[in-house]
Amino acid sequence: MEETVFDYLDKRILSYYHEAIQIKKGIFPNPRFMIFYPTNFCPFDCTFCDYEDLNREKKKTLKKIEWEFLLNEFKNNGGLAIELCGGGEPLAIPGAADLIDYAAKLGLKIGILTNGLFINKAKYPEIYNSILKNCSYVRVSMESASQKVFEQVRRTGSAFSFQNILDNVSELISEKKGNLQVSYKYTIGSVCDLDDIYRAIVFAEERSFDSVQFKTACNVEDEFGDNRNLLEEKIKEFAKKTLKRSKLVCNFKRSKLDPKIGCFMSAVHTLIDYNGDVFICCYYRHRIQKHRIGNVFQKNLYDIWHSFEHWQKLKNIDVEECNLYDCRFIRYNEIMENALETGQLEFI
Repeated sequence: MEETVFDYLDKRILSYYHEAIQIKKGIFPNPRFMIFYPTNFCPFDCTFCDYEDLNREKKKTLKKIEWEFLLNEFKNNGGLAIELCGGGEPLAIPGAADLIDYAAKLGLKIGILTNGLFINKAKYPEIYNSILKNCSYVRVSMESASQKVFEQVRRTGSAFSFQNILDNVSELISEKKGNLQVSYKYTIGSVCDLDDIYRAIVFAEERSFDSVQFKTACNVEDEFGDNRNLLEEKIKEFAKKTLKRSKLVCNFKRSKLDPKIGCFMSAVHTLIDYNGDVFICCYYRHRIQKHRIGNVFQKNLYDIWHSFEHWQKLKNIDVEECNLYDCRFIRYNEIMENALETGQLEFI
């Protein structure tokens, strides 16, 4: 696959260089990127789901008037891009296509993290066409490459078909135009079938996915074991022989957040969930009160974002809790801290 400058690079965080300077001075920049959980409903029951307990609570889905308000709040505070994910399955909400169309009408760039069930041209043509028209990327949580592993991971029996989802997403790929990128995501927990993993790589190449992305489950009961390095080597070795078009994304080496640096770069993005609650980041599940900074239905986003409570909770982030996760912001903080120390980004 032909690479572009910012494809899959940690270094795209450098586009936030001047925001990082502001944060270091104690000034919060408005968030350009929002992770958005419109519902906590999901038809699957994945073994490694970090939201398993929360999703067993009362099901909550934002109404149209609520998500319209929320998207406008974000846009009016300098928002540029959103990722629909969860929490739950974002495309399961009534009017999912309307939400995507509305976000695009506001001028927001849109990415989606989905289980793929609702990417179905025959059953859900509005969603299908809206994705083709409006989205920059779709990351599909396939989490398997066979019906056997699919059922082991999803825990839904034979009610859903892995093959149907693969075929439907493949149809989307065959019709996509422009810069839409579609990725095959595979999370590895206690179910670690190497043949199935290899099959996923083959499918990604044969079905023309832009990338195939492997991650290990973290900080859950179904967490992957201690052989990460060996597994990563095997995956990369097989991918090197197999992939010609698709890009492999596979890095199981966990970085550690430096307590001297903290997680100052999380302040360039926000997360808002199906209750309207605003969080510091997506890894809030085990520390809800410590990471919740307000609710957009009770207080405007600007005041929440620039509040003392936000600053205080950001400064008091527990680094050891962060290090339980494979979080991209750990690497982002390291890169940006180095850039700020050297000052080289002031030059061309």
